[in-house]
Amino acid sequence: MSKGSGSAWYCQNPNQNFIALDLLNDDGQSDAIFTYYKHFRFPPGDDPDGVQPPPVPIDGRKKWKWMKTHCPTTVVNRGTELDWMNFYFAVHSTTANKLYFTDFKNIYLHACTGGTCKDKSPTWIGLRDAARALYGTGSPKALHWEGSGTDYGVNQ
Repeated sequence: MSKGSGSAWYCQNPNQNFIALDLLNDDGQSDAIFTYYKHFRFPPGDDPDGVQPPPVPIDGRKKWKWMKTHCPTTVVNRGTELDWMNFYFAVHSTTANKLYFTDFKNIYLHACTGGTCKDKSPTWIGLRDAARALYGTGSPKALHWEGSGTDYGVNQ
């Protein structure tokens, strides 16, 4: 599992993975299959468990919380591509308060300040605060963003 520092939009490729997950699945279906292109380690007790060679179909709706469960660290602003991919898919494809690609862009640009995110890696707190500023603290969209962050383990 790949991990990185800063927000996931800039870590390796969860944004491309999210786009592929979104394009190849219907928002209304109960699962969302993403075919992982590298070795994948399933947690003990999962079926299958252990390391599986690619291609590996995984559920893009599962709340893995991989970083919090399998990568104990005291370093803040860390994340895994899997957690972020599933988070992005959840906030984009569930509830009436779902966010669209333009919403993602606006949240990131607001968190980055200065009209660009070049050479910047906004933190979860910055992204959360941006969603609050754009949609209103306690608004359904901001709460959906924040709650999904907790549910998918990206709120570090």
